[in-house]
Amino acid sequence: MKELLRILGKDPSVRHKLRSELTQKLEEGGRDLSEYGITISERKEERPEGEDCFRYLFGVHGVNFREILQTYFLPSDKPVYNGVVEYQKLVKYRGRNSVYSFKTTHLGIITNEGRVVSKWGPLGDVYEHEIDLIPTFYGSRVAFYAPVYTQVVS
Repeated sequence: MKELLRILGKDPSVRHKLRSELTQKLEEGGRDLSEYGITISERKEERPEGEDCFRYLFGVHGVNFREILQTYFLPSDKPVYNGVVEYQKLVKYRGRNSVYSFKTTHLGIITNEGRVVSKWGPLGDVYEHEIDLIPTFYGSRVAFYAPVYTQVVS
């Protein structure tokens, strides 16, 4: 896992400000994020009702995404075409002793341009975006996975 705002060699404070702005715009009901270089790939109305990023990415609901990642993908140090990017955030688990741990919050697929296509929540659109330009509620850590099998196109 890597800190999201440090992976691309961009100024973390500027990128965090952009993430905060686009998060606020989403929370206010905005869908057009083109000012951030983010485009809608598919509108939510074109997708199955209640679909989240996990179902969008793997096409099935109620599966253990971790098993899919371990079976069909290998950890990678960098983004790889048709690979998966996993976003995590730090959460506090309550109990006898409060424990902090990172939780997976979002997944996307990496395009041949090094961008990400992902569905932003069950009520959100499918966006194409830079790896680090996602809403702040998805967290600040990222991991990359490369497909185990590649298909040769002739």
